[in-house]
Amino acid sequence: DLYSDNSRPKKFSPVEPELAINRLLEMREKEMAELTKNANLVTQKLTRIYENKPKDKLVWKVAIGDNLLRSYFNLLSEANQEFLGYVEINESMSGFLNEFEEYKAAMHKMSMRNVNIRILLGVENNDVIANMLEVNPSMADIPNYATIRLTSILPYPFTVIDGEKVLLKVINPSKPTEFLAAVYLWQDSLAKTLKQQFESLWKSAYPLKLSLMAEK
Repeated sequence: DLYSDNSRPKKFSPVEPELAINRLLEMREKEMAELTKNANLVTQKLTRIYENKPKDKLVWKVAIGDNLLRSYFNLLSEANQEFLGYVEINESMSGFLNEFEEYKAAMHKMSMRNVNIRILLGVENNDVIANMLEVNPSMADIPNYATIRLTSILPYPFTVIDGEKVLLKVINPSKPTEFLAAVYLWQDSLAKTLKQQFESLWKSAYPLKLSLMAEK
């Protein structure tokens, strides 16, 4: 059997603009609803991960031995915003003068990065500073890089870096004039506690102008 289709080509009338736009919007709304659903799932998963993370991270390092000073000053150089340090100085600490140029170089590098440097010096009296200035007059350059105040002597030197890292300088118990080790701790809670202690000491400490003392 033969079949013939004598019908004419069909014509399609254009869809009205308003109807076309409504259909397009419906499609986009469905797509957006699906994306929102997926986004909510991702947000929930990330929230669970965030809430389960350790509340206070702890990273630590210990520097000791022949490379002690090099490691110590490398750790100091990590400061990018703020450097708060307490250093004890007494007449028996001849080692401090040997380390001074390293301190000075480290502070200079930090100041070039606009790090806010504040240092508390624990001293028995001003004569200690004056005597050290006689031995090393270049100590008077420190205020070019840091703000310094004098305070009473504490049993332990410490440094707070960027409000989250702590550097503890361990003194040799058998020979208190020697630097035994440096302990580096990246722990927010400890850094916060020591920073509060530093700020409290800073308020009661008094400014030191090394340049004036050097002129005497």
